[in-house]
Amino acid sequence: MKYIFITGSSKGLGKALAELFLEQSNTQVIGIARTCTIQHENYTHHPLDLSNPEMVNSFTFPQLSDAEEILLINNAGMLNPIKKIGTFSAEEVSRNIQVNLTSPIVLSNHFIKQFQQLECKRMIINISSGAGKKPIDGWAAYCSTKSGLNMFSEVMQAEQNLISYVYKRIRVIALSPGVIDTEMQAEIRESNSSDFSAVEQFKLYKQNGELQSAQQTAGKIISNLHLLFDKENVICSLRDY
Repeated sequence: MKYIFITGSSKGLGKALAELFLEQSNTQVIGIARTCTIQHENYTHHPLDLSNPEMVNSFTFPQLSDAEEILLINNAGMLNPIKKIGTFSAEEVSRNIQVNLTSPIVLSNHFIKQFQQLECKRMIINISSGAGKKPIDGWAAYCSTKSGLNMFSEVMQAEQNLISYVYKRIRVIALSPGVIDTEMQAEIRESNSSDFSAVEQFKLYKQNGELQSAQQTAGKIISNLHLLFDKENVICSLRDY
């Protein structure tokens, strides 16, 4: 049996991934999100607010004695606050860090603790962004957390590579999926140019049909999972596939 854990499974890329995985046989999908928007006999919903540290820390992965493959996709993320440094509040940036960085770190920690000793195929995909590699004005929190997620993923894989018995190693990837037509893109287009100077460019992405659909992106991720698993690099971009 394959077990797929996906955060942010109620909408956008997370929901698209969950629905496509559910088309596969011998696959159980476990959605981790505040709300449930999927009804399927092989789908289990775990209600969880990723901005709540106590709830995230209390999450436990189940015992999976029949697992042939286990995948955790830390997909949930948030862009706000879209504000220049010097104008956002501590609460705004703390929530961003909790959702984008702390929660994936904690869930990955739980995943490794629970599944390290298994010898089946195991993989953690942290959904990152090109914003983790370059500074973007108005996106200080988002850029910083995605950069942190990249480094965390590299450290995780470095530790896994130290395990002498290769079949006990867990594969780790930080994957940039590209520009997707989701609610996050709508938030960007609604931002003020005084907070984000490139807002007009993102409006053009939508007008010119340059945004990928969540379904297209999910399909590309799933069809290339075998290549991502075998790839040596930790930080990857879906544009390369």
